[in-house]
Amino acid sequence: MSDADRVIALAKTQVGVAESPPGSNNVIYNTDYYGSPVSGDAYPWCCAFIWWLFWRLGISSEFCGGAKTAYCPYVVNFARQTGRWITDAHYQPGDLFLFDWNGDGVADHIGLCTDWYGTFGNTIEGNSGDAVQQLSRSMGTIMGAYRPAYGDGGEDPQPDPGPSPAPETDTYTVKDGDSLWSIAQNILGDGSRWIEIWELNNLPNTVIYPGQVLRIPKARPDPAPDPDPDDGGSIITPTVEVELPVLRKGARGRVVETLQLILNRWHFKCEVDGEFGDETETALVEFQMEWGIENTHAQVDRLTWINLIG
Repeated sequence: MSDADRVIALAKTQVGVAESPPGSNNVIYNTDYYGSPVSGDAYPWCCAFIWWLFWRLGISSEFCGGAKTAYCPYVVNFARQTGRWITDAHYQPGDLFLFDWNGDGVADHIGLCTDWYGTFGNTIEGNSGDAVQQLSRSMGTIMGAYRPAYGDGGEDPQPDPGPSPAPETDTYTVKDGDSLWSIAQNILGDGSRWIEIWELNNLPNTVIYPGQVLRIPKARPDPAPDPDPDDGGSIITPTVEVELPVLRKGARGRVVETLQLILNRWHFKCEVDGEFGDETETALVEFQMEWGIENTHAQVDRLTWINLIG
């Protein structure tokens, strides 16, 4: 039996497993993923269910290179970067369908393909109606599919070339122990420029994995110095200081969404909506208290960013 068949067979045994109580996101797949029972809106589990299938079978390395993720956009990003993203409807059992319900280009849901008939297929999906369900999906509902690196010699998809890299970039292959902050510090000489790397690669969050190839902005050249008229034409070299964005209640946007994703990753729950409100402030203060970060006035300062990013 191929690994894809094993994943499908295990998924079929899970059909009907439901949250308890309904609407709580308290389910065995989340418990195994997070290491203890969790509940609440911060813990949707469609992707955690897929992770669980591979983990339970001892083939975690075949799903996202062994990365532990419960975030659908991360799966899409990994698939595209590794040439395992399918969009031509040549789907097959074992592929992982990604769905974009509101048409904004960001994956909202994931399901396992068990059969494909050319224009529609059958799936098994976690967190569908608060349970694992077997469904039928038409081609028009599918954003694309990730084909895991099953270890059975199956046919690999052709890489999706995606957009051409911007000319003013280099590339870097992530090594074990790297973080966005450490890469920015080591290559660009300024850890605060991690956000440029994050934005340039359109990463869904700050999680990176060994072997991932990142586009890196070119190091900024020193500004052309002006001669000092009072110093006989001697050169004064200016100092350029780049600061991390200081965030506080009322801020909004993609950087706030990144903050919320990181806080949830650290298990400080808040809604990921890009708006720095009461819930985000509470989660931030709890994080800062646990890490002994004092006198921040409930704002994300440089020290807090460094501890959040790791």
